[in-house]
Amino acid sequence: KGYPDVRLTIAPKNLGFGQGNNLAISQALDDGIELFFLLNQDAWILPGSLSQLCQTMLHHPEYGIISPIHLNGKGSDFDEHFYEFLLQADIKITLLNTLTKGEQKQQLIDTPVVNAAALMVSRKCLEIVGGFDPIFFHYGEDDNYLQRTKYKQLKIGILTETFIIHDKDRPSQPNATIPIQKRIYASHIQTLVYACDLHRPNFREILLKNCGRHLVAGVIAVVKFNPADIRYHFSLAKKSAFAISDVKKSRMKNKSTQQYLYLR
Repeated sequence: KGYPDVRLTIAPKNLGFGQGNNLAISQALDDGIELFFLLNQDAWILPGSLSQLCQTMLHHPEYGIISPIHLNGKGSDFDEHFYEFLLQADIKITLLNTLTKGEQKQQLIDTPVVNAAALMVSRKCLEIVGGFDPIFFHYGEDDNYLQRTKYKQLKIGILTETFIIHDKDRPSQPNATIPIQKRIYASHIQTLVYACDLHRPNFREILLKNCGRHLVAGVIAVVKFNPADIRYHFSLAKKSAFAISDVKKSRMKNKSTQQYLYLR
């Protein structure tokens, strides 16, 4: 009652990250909203940044997605995952100067990838690209969406002088201590992201090679009598083989020109 301009959308069940966003986005599209800002629950935007993002998006319709700079929980440096993405792009020096030297010139910089903790998405992008693909329940859906945005020939950018704080600082967990089911899930998501990328036509080969590689590794684990590795590799081999049909359907849908894909 204290926030009359806020609408709370409650899903009937846990739809996962992508489909949960799709539900709220669909309602906003019906209301005629033109700009959408997706923000993680452990992040907040710094004053003035949202209005700058809106103005820039409206003046640059060639961009489907624009991101602010993502800072860590203390606001003292780049968010860890944001920095990892910068290493894949040819923009690191420009953004480092913005952060460390306090350069005030606002720039919209093209990037092939960006952390999805905070993204401004245009209505045009949602009409052309659609919503998040339900093949990804949790994790991977943001990578897939960036791939599809580029495939549909819309740009992705980072707007300097706009910032969010992503307060998720926590010690990294050694791979050996991660439960095996989580390791299996994370590895399979990486494979799905790679196979679903529309820029790669050979998705069957990708999945079959992955299946074969894990089968061989599983057999070696049997010989060495390593139960954890046996479960890990044979599970991933099975998942890769069974994913071929779902990935084919996903790619066919995402190549289409159907408006509001996954949103209607």
